[in-house]
Amino acid sequence: MSDPRPDAGPGLLRALGALAVGSVLAYVAFGQPWVTLTIREAGLPAAVQTVTGRDLAPAPGTLPVLLLALVLVIWATGGWLRRAVGVLVAVVSAVVLVAAIRGAPGLLPPDLQTRYGLTGVATYDTTFWWVLAAAGSLAALTAGVLTTVHRGRWSGMAGRYERRSGTAEPSQRKARPKERSAWEQLDAGTDPTEPAVPEDSDAGTMTPSAAPDPAPSIEATGTDAATTEEDLR
Repeated sequence: MSDPRPDAGPGLLRALGALAVGSVLAYVAFGQPWVTLTIREAGLPAAVQTVTGRDLAPAPGTLPVLLLALVLVIWATGGWLRRAVGVLVAVVSAVVLVAAIRGAPGLLPPDLQTRYGLTGVATYDTTFWWVLAAAGSLAALTAGVLTTVHRGRWSGMAGRYERRSGTAEPSQRKARPKERSAWEQLDAGTDPTEPAVPEDSDAGTMTPSAAPDPAPSIEATGTDAATTEEDLR
């Protein structure tokens, strides 16, 4: 039987699509250069240092891989387990989103220059990749929230299995007759080694046409014997 709710299938597919696309977008964006440091010192040529988003936030920069793997988990689960996975997706996406926003101009770490052992006057040139990382993580966060809220209205692989297993017609569910043990058969006066005869079997019932002819009466037999003696005389 199909799910009567119209958003059971498309709603889940939209959330999974947003999660997958957002995860891939965030992962690619974290691997791109976010900041370009230009160091100028007196009497020395300018030094340029490129910093990627994964350099700024190593751990959050790899979390989109986990979000991408959770797409299959959401599809394969249902009920409270799916809700728990949705909460996990929302939390991980929020961590990635915060890390992406920290790459915005004015929010860069103050010790970024000292991380690479650079001295002198530094200028920061930011790129747009942190915006794409934030957009991807925001899409994943939205998918996690929707999964948590609508987990009971969406049918996935687990929901289809449950429906198929429960669609058997009552006529197809035949109850097996209860088999008696050997001791119970002995108590009932039957031989457990003999094959069981079905209760509805008509094997011992004889139709009138199959009934044997009645035995000849004694009077008729005696009359035939007397007729035979007279013929001999």
